[in-house]
Amino acid sequence: MEKKFINPPNLYDYHKINCSYATKVGNTLYIAGMVAYDKEGNLIGKGDIETQTKQCFENMKSLLEYVGGSLKDVVKITIFADIRKEGDALQEEYWKIRKVRKMYFTEDIPASGFIVKSLAAKDLLVEIEGIAVLDS
Repeated sequence: MEKKFINPPNLYDYHKINCSYATKVGNTLYIAGMVAYDKEGNLIGKGDIETQTKQCFENMKSLLEYVGGSLKDVVKITIFADIRKEGDALQEEYWKIRKVRKMYFTEDIPASGFIVKSLAAKDLLVEIEGIAVLDS
């Protein structure tokens, strides 16, 4: 089966870091971890997990629109969060992410995983990867 590597021109140029945003195999799109960078590579929402989560979903939405899909096509997401807090403070950050996810997935919520760990760049607080099944 043919594989197509996707790098939309309206997102930060991942080729600079030797990556692709997604790989399409048949009608399945495997989406790399979306982070809170704008087209120029600037971090959006430094220190603000809600703003970074919104930017991640906006980037995912842009990618899906580029390939003719939408967030409704997403069947699985995994959210990676760099939360260096404990107890109630950690739960608070977790609920902020869930609140933003609910803004983007209002009806059919895809299967979701949530992992707390350290991320690739020091100011990144959240990264979201996914799988989408496209109509065509």
